[in-house]
Amino acid sequence: MSIASEITRLQNAKASIKTSIENKGVEVPSATTLDGYSSLIDSITGGGAGEDWTQIGYDRTPQPVTDGFNYAKSIYDNWDSSQTTCRGKYSNDLDLVFMPLVDTSNSKSFRDTFYNCQRLIYVPQLDTSNSTTFQYMFYYCTSITTIPQLDTSNSTTFQYMFYYCKSITTIPQLDASKCTIFFSAFNSCEKLTNFGGLLNAGEAYLTSVSANSGNYALDFNGINKLTHDSLMNVINGLYDIATKGCNTQKLTLGSTNLAKLSASEISTATNKGWSVS
Repeated sequence: MSIASEITRLQNAKASIKTSIENKGVEVPSATTLDGYSSLIDSITGGGAGEDWTQIGYDRTPQPVTDGFNYAKSIYDNWDSSQTTCRGKYSNDLDLVFMPLVDTSNSKSFRDTFYNCQRLIYVPQLDTSNSTTFQYMFYYCTSITTIPQLDTSNSTTFQYMFYYCKSITTIPQLDASKCTIFFSAFNSCEKLTNFGGLLNAGEAYLTSVSANSGNYALDFNGINKLTHDSLMNVINGLYDIATKGCNTQKLTLGSTNLAKLSASEISTATNKGWSVS
């Protein structure tokens, strides 16, 4: 084989390797020499997209996916696990697409953590066991469709937690045993379909608070895609505030949701001291 043909063969091989690397979502700078390809291949192993995007007509991983991964990787690499709050951590961050799984076990607040993160589509199961507040946590997260199971057992407020999460379809059960503020927690979650309910909602209510308190009210009016099982999860999760001696508090479901329930099922809530409308 002549030297010229060998050079041509190497050039073709280099071009093929370059294409393969780029198809895995890793950019290959034009000036990269053949011996520099090794580190680029290593970066694929360390977090390349992995999916074959050619199956849907793409020639490589879309740039927004690559950018989202790289930003999440930066967060992961620079995370301080000793921090005691995630309050406002990514408020108004329009670059956040994928939240990485980081150690949040010391955080005592998730207030405003993802406030107005309109491009956020994925949150892993973060350790929220020490947090006492989740208000505004996902406020205006308009792209997220589901969240993982979160430990909310120490939370005292869910105020505006999911306000205008207009794409969310699934929310697992939330422990509401210590919560006393639910104001607008689920407003405008128009696609919410599957909901695990609010475990022991009302258990922390004070007997001295007047009937129909705005903070104590649970409002699902307008969330008309909720399944029958989801509505029953809400009703069955209610705490018996009547026996506790609290004044009557409101559970608003709206006419569309009420039509999914029998009189007997609705009475389960009213017998616990809740007015249902």
